[in-house]
Amino acid sequence: MKFPRIIAILAMMAELLSANPVFAEGAIAAARDGQVGLSYNYPGRRSAEERAFEECGRGCRLLTTFRRTCAAVATGERGGYGWATRENLRRAEEAALESCHAEGGRRCRVAARGCDERG
Repeated sequence: MKFPRIIAILAMMAELLSANPVFAEGAIAAARDGQVGLSYNYPGRRSAEERAFEECGRGCRLLTTFRRTCAAVATGERGGYGWATRENLRRAEEAALESCHAEGGRRCRVAARGCDERG
């Protein structure tokens, strides 16, 4: 009979739809005065962006969004900052520091970092 098979398929679909979502969205926002906002493990891009702006404050702009990776933001004196996304946190931090120095930042330091879920 087809009826039990249809019920089984519908039950599987209901289970999949009710399962917890994978949180794997992030965003970085920053301002030239050193304010930084970094979010990760959000269910969607919009909520990740909103959280990054909440953390950063006024005068910030969105630098990037990311998914299923690590991100870091470095800030330095004189308004320099840099950011990067990489496959692991150490590489993201190193690349963010390099980016900060390349933008003219002095005494750059990692101001925010995080890795989202890998899915």
